[in-house]
Amino acid sequence: MVVGLVMLLLIIAQGVATGFTGLLGSAGLIALCTGLYTFLTNRPSWLDLPNRLLGGILALAGLIASIIATAIHWG
Repeated sequence: MVVGLVMLLLIIAQGVATGFTGLLGSAGLIALCTGLYTFLTNRPSWLDLPNRLLGGILALAGLIASIIATAIHWG
């Protein structure tokens, strides 16, 4: 729970500092790292993802969010 609150504060701070693209990008990177951890180790992460499938889905969603944020920022 504490890790989730810290991650939420980091995402909000990035959003305040850089706008929507920063918020989306940082949320995407956190989701990507969290999902990859569960996918690669098959262990629950701080989000308590129960299996590799959900970890892979979260990692893919985080990657897509990061790509979208980058495209918006540079486009």
